[in-house]
Amino acid sequence: MRGGFYTPKHIAEFLGKWAVAGAKNVLEPSAGDGVFLQVISELDQPPVNITAIELDPNEAEKAKIQLHNVEGRVLNQDYLDYEPANPVDAVVGNPPFIRYQYLSESTQLKAQNLYKTLGLQFTKHTNAWVPFVIKALMELEPGGRLAMVIPAELLSVLHAGAAREYLLKTCESILVLDADELFFEGTLQRTVLLAAVRRRAGFQGKSKIAFEKISTDTIRNSSIDTIFHSARFVEREAGSAKWMDGLLTDTEREALFSLSGNTNIRLFSDVATVQVGIVTGANSFFVISKSIADKYNLHEYTRPMFGRSSHVRGLTYTSADHEANLKADLPCLFLDLNATDWTDLSPGAKEYLQLGESLDLHLRYKTRIRNPWWHVPSVYRTNISLLKRSNEAPRLIANDIQALTTDTAYRISSTIDSRLLTSTWLNSLTLLACELNGRTYGGGVLELVPSEIRNTPIPVISNLGSFEKLDESLRKGASISELLPQQNKLIAMTLGIGLEELSALENARQRMLTRRTRKAN
Repeated sequence: MRGGFYTPKHIAEFLGKWAVAGAKNVLEPSAGDGVFLQVISELDQPPVNITAIELDPNEAEKAKIQLHNVEGRVLNQDYLDYEPANPVDAVVGNPPFIRYQYLSESTQLKAQNLYKTLGLQFTKHTNAWVPFVIKALMELEPGGRLAMVIPAELLSVLHAGAAREYLLKTCESILVLDADELFFEGTLQRTVLLAAVRRRAGFQGKSKIAFEKISTDTIRNSSIDTIFHSARFVEREAGSAKWMDGLLTDTEREALFSLSGNTNIRLFSDVATVQVGIVTGANSFFVISKSIADKYNLHEYTRPMFGRSSHVRGLTYTSADHEANLKADLPCLFLDLNATDWTDLSPGAKEYLQLGESLDLHLRYKTRIRNPWWHVPSVYRTNISLLKRSNEAPRLIANDIQALTTDTAYRISSTIDSRLLTSTWLNSLTLLACELNGRTYGGGVLELVPSEIRNTPIPVISNLGSFEKLDESLRKGASISELLPQQNKLIAMTLGIGLEELSALENARQRMLTRRTRKAN
């Protein structure tokens, strides 16, 4: 929970050398074991003074040992409590990765107040590293440098929007170095290296930002100065919008812009509605297998359901799929007790509910606000579903038997035929947009939230005729990547658009997929 994955020395050297060049006063807001202090102290021309902050008293003592050949101090306190006497010339570090709910109440309040002071949008989905970066930027002199190891979610998640916005408001140059490998052993957390220069006095115009690929070899054998001089910086409007498009080439970006503006390409919100699935508060209890239904004689209360990619291999959920899932004893039955009072329940149902109460399921937040706790609201079906998380790519599922879905999937409604919409979803424009708009979880899983789905572009076609072939191929084990070249060709011919543009977007999608699913060395 504390987020204590410390920076490898070669990365600290790479960032530290650039940040403190010519600096007199340096700040390290999350010292950890002191590796940044060590590499700065070992420089031929170290800064005059270093101030480091570390909340953990044991780590603070370790960090103090690294201070030599330079004046400095390590303060054992919360960085959000630190009030510097003067601005600093450089900030270096690896801020903590701690989810908001695991922060102390006082730290949560300090983060909220920081956002409020700066007029930034606050969310309780934020992470400790976001206010750390924002506060560090506040404490930089004009022309000062910030160099940090930052979670790669800087580019992609909604709660990092405040950091993106404040970087663009306060910095004249921002360099994001995106790694081809994971830098931290024992974690699936992806990171980027961030190097930024605070706006100098009299600076006019928009911030300039560049995105460059980087590897361990580059870190060991090059410098940030060298990359700065060769990087292609472009102006960017200040705002909280995601930065994933910065990873595209010029050709790919132009193709994305061109196709998104085509009159036959619409936002998903123009053709469909997106709603979350059923929120049970205890999916493992309310979504049951056939054996559980048999054991407690619950079949009269069950309805078909799916909510995992393993439940449906193709593009449609059929009665045959459901029977196969029942036979495999997968949890594919929803326990719907909404129309029944306690006195009317069967003995088996009462026994099962008592089992739930013995596990304190009735005391959970989403269940204790219901009366009775086992009456689940908003139980309805739609003819299309979209699983919330995916591995290779998100799929729309034509819900042929009108099965229910929990909040592991979204309920989609559209006036467009379900099989047509499901098949046209599979194209490189739409799936690249999902990669750019979604967020990545550990292990490379892609997650989309409703607002991101609504803003996804999709071709609007009256007749495509590829559904059955796509469904059959996926059921036989074909990957979506194997199907996209022919699907792109069919869509390009139908809409009269250039196949080369869709091919460029497929190259980008493949690269984003590889980036998302890469493993640690």
